Parts: sequence; structure tokens; C-alpha cells
Amino acid sequence: MHHQARWFRDPDAFLPARWLERPERALPDGVFTPFNIGPRRCLGERLAWKIALVGLAVMLGGLRLVRFPGANETG
Repeated sequence: MHHQARWFRDPDAFLPARWLERPERALPDGVFTPFNIGPRRCLGERLAWKIALVGLAVMLGGLRLVRFPGANETG
């Protein structure tokens, strides 16, 4: 699906910026399938999601929340 000229300009070229030009939300259902679907589904999908979650947790783990003086407690 990701190599169809119907949906992507120059489909065989490596153009990561195409996702900035036309976000996946603008494509019809089933055109953007990064891990594929069905019996040929990517074996590494679950691992990729776990790595992403751990990476996010590590990045956010270094943050410290600070309350500004005079901040209203109700919001």
C-alpha cells in the first residue's frame, strides 16, 4: 500500500517528509499501515511499542513539576 502512486508522490523514493506534507489522518482507512495487518503482521510490533513506552517513561522520568508562586489551587 505504501508504494502506490495513487496515494503517494514518487512512492518508491525514501521521503520521510511526505508525512509532514500529508499526515496519515488525511489518507483513507487501510492506506497507512506501518506494521501491516492480518497474517503478515510485523513480528516486532509489540516490541516496538514496548520500547517506545519505556523510552517515553525514561524521558518523562527526568521531569520535575514545579508550582508557580501565586498559582490558583482550583486551576
